[in-house]
Amino acid sequence: MSHMREKGKTKEQSFVSSLLQASRKILEIREFNATARYIFDSCKDLIGASAGYIALLSKDGTENEVLFLDSGGLPCSVDTSLPMPIRGLRAEAYRTGKTVYDNKFSGSEWVKYIPERHVLLENVLFAPLVIEGKTVGLLGLANKPGGFTEDDARMATAFGELAAIALMNSRTMELLEASERKYHNLVDNALVGVYQSNLQGGILYANKALLRIFEFESLEDFISGGALSRYKNPVDREALIKSLKETGRVTNFEFEALTKHGDIRNILLSATMEGNILSGMIIDITERKKFEEEREKLIAELQDALAKVKLLSGMLPICASCKKIRDDKGYWKQIESYITEHSEALFSHGMCPECAKKAYKKLDELIKKKSESGSLASGESPPHTGGFAEEKRRQEPE
Repeated sequence: MSHMREKGKTKEQSFVSSLLQASRKILEIREFNATARYIFDSCKDLIGASAGYIALLSKDGTENEVLFLDSGGLPCSVDTSLPMPIRGLRAEAYRTGKTVYDNKFSGSEWVKYIPERHVLLENVLFAPLVIEGKTVGLLGLANKPGGFTEDDARMATAFGELAAIALMNSRTMELLEASERKYHNLVDNALVGVYQSNLQGGILYANKALLRIFEFESLEDFISGGALSRYKNPVDREALIKSLKETGRVTNFEFEALTKHGDIRNILLSATMEGNILSGMIIDITERKKFEEEREKLIAELQDALAKVKLLSGMLPICASCKKIRDDKGYWKQIESYITEHSEALFSHGMCPECAKKAYKKLDELIKKKSESGSLASGESPPHTGGFAEEKRRQEPE
C-alpha cells in the first residue's frame, strides 16, 4: 500500500512538473503548432497513451482540422488533410466541453465512424480545448495499455486547458502583430511626420513623411543628426520641453526648423511625453505661412485702397456759388485742394472753349472801350493779352 501511495505521489509530482514546463513553453514559443506539440507529447507520455492528435474546429464549425497526428508507430495511411466530421465520441466532447473516454472503443457504436486504413483503436480519450466557454478543438489520445482512468481524464483536461491558453495566446499575438503591421504601415505612409525621441534629443523613430520634410534620404542619416540640430532657435526646444514637463502634452507648437541642407521650414508640432520619451506629429506649414503672409499683405493693400475710396464717397457739401467744399472740420476749401488732399489726383489748369470765349469777349470789349474813349495815348500798346491770345488760338478750330 505504501508503495502505491509513493507511486501516486511521484506521478502527481510529474504531472505538476509537466504542467509547469508546458506553461513556460507557452511563454517562450509564440507559434501554436510547436507549443501544442510539446503539450501533447507531455500529456501522452505522462498518461501512457501510444497515439493521438490535436485538432482544431473548422471556421464553419462542422469539422475537425488535424494539426498533427501521432500514430504511435502503427500503420495509418489515412490522409490527415481529409475532413474529420464532428460526430461520435468527438461530438460528445464538443457538445459537453468535458473530457470523455471509452476503453472499449473497438467494440462500441462509435467505431463505425472510423475510416478505412485507420490505425486500430482499442481505447480513446478526448479532452476539449475551451476558449470563452466554446470548445474550439480537441486533444485526442488512444491505445493506452490497460485503458484510461478518471485520473487520466483529470490530467488530460488540464493539458487541454493549457493547449487552449496556448491557442488563445497565439491568436492574440497574431492579431497584435497584424495590428502592429497595419499601424506601422499607416504611420510610415502618413502625410504628416511622426516621430519618437528622448529628452536628450536622440531620435528613436521617424516615418517617411518626416524624412521628406527635413530632406533626409535615410532614417539612419536622420538619427545620426539628432533632434537638437533641427531647431533654428534652441530656445524653441527649451520652451517645448518645459511645456511637456508641466502638462505632459503640447498641441500646435509652432517653430522654425532647419532641413538637412539648411533651408528653413515653418513647423507645427503636437507631442506627448511619458517618462523620458517624446512622441509626436509634425506638419510642414511653410507654404501655408507664405500664403498667409501674402494674403495679409493683399488685405492691407485692399484696405488702404478702400480707405482712400471711402474718403471721396458719400455726400460732399459744396458751395453753389464759388464751388468750394466744406471739410470735416468745417473749413471751406477750393475743390482742387480738397480732392488733392483726399486722393492721389493732381491738377493742371487751363480753360475749356466756353470759358475761354467768354474771357476773350470781355477783354476785347474792354480794349475797344478804352480805344473809343481815347484813354490809350498815341503809340501806346493795348494791355498785354499774349496769354489770352495764345489760349484763344488753341481753342479756335483750324
